[in-house]
Amino acid sequence: MYSTRVTQQLQTTTNNWLAKTNQDTLIYTAEECQELRKLLQFHEYRYYVLNEPLIADYEYYQLY
Repeated sequence: MYSTRVTQQLQTTTNNWLAKTNQDTLIYTAEECQELRKLLQFHEYRYYVLNEPLIADYEYYQLY
């Protein structure tokens, strides 16, 4: 479902979002919310369908 290139891009974006979780920003743009939804769907697919998660449960919960 996800190519290697797309997987790498999404993982890079995930790392950027995880770095943001330590900030106090609670207001996000519509585009940022859409990007975050896309990341969560990607990681859910990796976890539940492929059984090959790329991030720890704790990191997923930080994004969620």
